[in-house]
Amino acid sequence: MTKIDKELVEQLSTEEQEWYNKFQNGLMFFSGWKEISEEILTCLPMEERPEAQRLLETLGIRIGTEWSKDNTERKIDTDQLQTWGDKLREARKSGAQQLADTVNKITIEVNDILDPGFNENIASDSP
Repeated sequence: MTKIDKELVEQLSTEEQEWYNKFQNGLMFFSGWKEISEEILTCLPMEERPEAQRLLETLGIRIGTEWSKDNTERKIDTDQLQTWGDKLREARKSGAQQLADTVNKITIEVNDILDPGFNENIASDSP
């Protein structure tokens, strides 16, 4: 976990931290981000796992800290979580490349939601 990621989690209120933990660890009938991430990692070649794990951890922190906010404030809702979870499960069936592409697409979508213009800035900084 990077320093910035840790700060995002530490800034949550007690109630938000409870919801964040539910997102990370799951509920009775729903898988948490940690379990989903492990399922994804097992589908990837060993040499790709460390980088994928870092990306998934960061993505999970960004999604979870936003989703854990009060419904009136948050930019990511439960329907989006379900949609992304479905996309990841479906991509997992199609192989490692499709799974990596789906994680990248979700990351771009999350960046657009949380920080509009972020993806354009990255693209314009590229050679």
